[in-house]
Amino acid sequence: MAKDKDSKLQQIGASVAAITAAAPALLIGDEVSAAIALFGVGAASVMENIRARTRSLDDAVRDALADERLRERFDETVKTDEFLALYVRSRDTAAKSEKEQKLRYIRNFLINAVILPTSREPDKERYLRLIDELSFREHEHFVEFMRMVVPSAGSSSLEEWVTKPVTIGGMISTFACRILGVPDTTSSAEVNDMTAELVVAFRHLHAAGLLNGVPTRSPTGDMFQFSTNGFTAKFLRFVLDPF
Repeated sequence: MAKDKDSKLQQIGASVAAITAAAPALLIGDEVSAAIALFGVGAASVMENIRARTRSLDDAVRDALADERLRERFDETVKTDEFLALYVRSRDTAAKSEKEQKLRYIRNFLINAVILPTSREPDKERYLRLIDELSFREHEHFVEFMRMVVPSAGSSSLEEWVTKPVTIGGMISTFACRILGVPDTTSSAEVNDMTAELVVAFRHLHAAGLLNGVPTRSPTGDMFQFSTNGFTAKFLRFVLDPF
């Protein structure tokens, strides 16, 4: 069993290295086209930023594959070709990301895709599409909102809650106070502005199916209270750090 894991990990690691080495040559055509399209708008700088993001993801994945903790949880039934297809698409997501901080969510997804029990999820493409669709800030709000409401479920941590999820929820105004570092009862223009900003982000999380929103009777129908659903924990398990 241990030999099977080592052999499969070595195979995946070697394939990742090959993709990383071949990627610059494979992307030459696209880079030339992009440079032409971006003429006069700092094309060289843009392309270098893209390369930096993909390099950072490559380094993070290689480090994780070499981590002994991953070897202990590695699912040797993972199909190498399926993982590599996800990896190539993840590099594309990394290249398009507006902030390098989002790379940690992409890296977490890739590692969760090869360790138990998340490796057995049949629709990993759906999770990757959502990671691609959500901005870095929306990822941050989603995870931190969950960390705020989890104590009400009796769980000691978000990592514990995702293994035995129950329906929980909270108010955006309370979350706004948490972000601003003020008491929950605070009422100010600053909290109202933050709440309005969060409503936009959380309406997107609701539309993506990650949270359920309760619409108000206001003319805009804005949602201020959000709760989890059956998909919330499944997605969270893929974006949380597995270590």
